Amino acid sequence: MTTRLRTLLLIIFLFTVFIAGRVDAALVFYTDPTAFATAAGPLTTIDFEGIVPSGGNVSAPSHTFSGVTFAPDGVNSSVICGSNSCAGSPYDSSIWFSNFGDAFNIFLPAGTLAAGGFFGDIDGPGFNTTFTVFNQSNTLIDKQTEFLNDFGAGLTHNFLGWIASGGDSISRIRGDGGGNLWVGADDFSISLIPPPPPIIVDIKPGPSNNTVALNGNGTLQVGILANSDFDVLDIDIDSLLFGDPILVDGGATALGATSDRLRDLNHDGLDDLLVGFSISDLVDGGALDASSVEGRLTGELFDGTPIVGSDIVRMVPQNNGGGGLVISAVPEPSTLALTALGLLGIGWRRRKRA
Repeated sequence: MTTRLRTLLLIIFLFTVFIAGRVDAALVFYTDPTAFATAAGPLTTIDFEGIVPSGGNVSAPSHTFSGVTFAPDGVNSSVICGSNSCAGSPYDSSIWFSNFGDAFNIFLPAGTLAAGGFFGDIDGPGFNTTFTVFNQSNTLIDKQTEFLNDFGAGLTHNFLGWIASGGDSISRIRGDGGGNLWVGADDFSISLIPPPPPIIVDIKPGPSNNTVALNGNGTLQVGILANSDFDVLDIDIDSLLFGDPILVDGGATALGATSDRLRDLNHDGLDDLLVGFSISDLVDGGALDASSVEGRLTGELFDGTPIVGSDIVRMVPQNNGGGGLVISAVPEPSTLALTALGLLGIGWRRRKRA
């Protein structure tokens, strides 16, 4: 292979990696507040006006509002400063800032889809600040270096916003100016990932009281009902998990389905999905126990949209015939024939004695 060919292949490889990285990026960065607000959906905005009196300031290690915590990355203080002046520089609103050489952190509540606000330099003509964004696993998912303008009154403040994609979320934004910096933030907004759309779940479809026997060794059937806006064929069956939400949220492992089939469960002309779960596996794995009163089914559609639904369960210590959950073996035909002959013989003898 010639040197020129090797160089060409290397360029193609690096270009492919670059394109793939751009396509698979878990975060979208915004500097336009209008575009950010449009893409982020409903926003909760933290406006520092009214938090402190005009001209006043409140210093503390950190400040938390609407689940968002603003704090320095080191030992120096973070401050909420009232309007008119702060660190000798006038500005037109109350802001939060971190000072004296420390980087700053903005810690976000779980499930934050979007976060953004106006940032600026409090004590100077402006400086470059590197913003690092982390997801819920504390993994770096974006890094941007931006020049922050002075946060003085009447000046243009920088808007910086991030929106997670690909099912990811944002947990922390860290800003670092690389030296003594006084950086301020105002009108900081977040948007949370919307809850999964509910699906209609029917445990043991049909006329049933949803009794589940703790010693059951059969299959617990769970129906997912379709409607005009929901096609069960869009469900990724491999993603379905079932269990008591209290137990699962407490650390137990929800279990996957062992069987599935299409069936019109409610006779509305639409195919519903009937999935089965091993009762013994659910109980032995801790996903159901004697205290369970609810079963929750979670999963995803093929497009990654999460789904969730639940129904009541009634746990009993053993199968008493009411639940129909322990699947008994079906008698062989020869066994049925012998039983029938025995009954006929008993009847003939009774008639003869009479």
